[in-house]
Amino acid sequence: MRDNTSSRQEHRRVDILGCPFDAITMAEVEQSIEDAIRRREQLHITTGNVDMVMKVRKDPRLARAFWESQLTIVDGVPITWAATFLRRPVNGRVCGTDIVWRCAAISHKMNWGIALLGGSERVAERAAAILRKAYPNSILNVIPTPFPLSREDSKRMIRIIRANDDRIVLVALGAPLQEFWLNEHLSATGANVGIGIGGAFDIISGSKPQAPEWMRRNGLEWLHRMRLEPRRLSRRYLVEDMPFFGLLLKERIKIALRRDDPTKYSNH
Repeated sequence: MRDNTSSRQEHRRVDILGCPFDAITMAEVEQSIEDAIRRREQLHITTGNVDMVMKVRKDPRLARAFWESQLTIVDGVPITWAATFLRRPVNGRVCGTDIVWRCAAISHKMNWGIALLGGSERVAERAAAILRKAYPNSILNVIPTPFPLSREDSKRMIRIIRANDDRIVLVALGAPLQEFWLNEHLSATGANVGIGIGGAFDIISGSKPQAPEWMRRNGLEWLHRMRLEPRRLSRRYLVEDMPFFGLLLKERIKIALRRDDPTKYSNH
């Protein structure tokens, strides 16, 4: 029987406007993945940024998936700034795309299989080929993923993952579908580690260019993505996500007032 002991107790978890984030480094994430597989524990890793915070605030089901996950990584520089502003610092950014590369390295080293779900099959296959070139001994199994995804489709995919004895499941269904899928199905797959990785297959495969390093370092990846897909992303970034900054300021004021009078906002 798998031990589902939570890994979150090993890391400080902070609340950023209702969304959890773990103060954890990339090296610690990598170690947590290896430990979960060795111990046969379940480790659901969610990845969060400003957009995910706003989605979590609006969707109780998504909030539950995040709070029930064993780790939530900071996949966005603005969250590191927000955490510092709220005096709840984290340990810097942990890029979701980089985690996919680290998982391939782990597979190469430990001979553990990885299931790649989501994205178009062609993109996922190209990403797998590029990862294999860097890590020739990695075991990367692309699972055909139709869209929309029915319950029968999920059952079929679960059977394939179990037959392959994959230890890690990387899910690129976009938010919030990838979080819902892992929250509901990770245990049934028999895998130990599940990670929602968004558009990582697109970046690794070269289907979409990654933002220049200077933009990533300065929290401007959103601008790069919006320039590539203005129709799809302009509303998200310029309308849906903009209230984040006002909410952040209000939360900072509440923190200051609570410091002056501990009885204020005690139910927050």
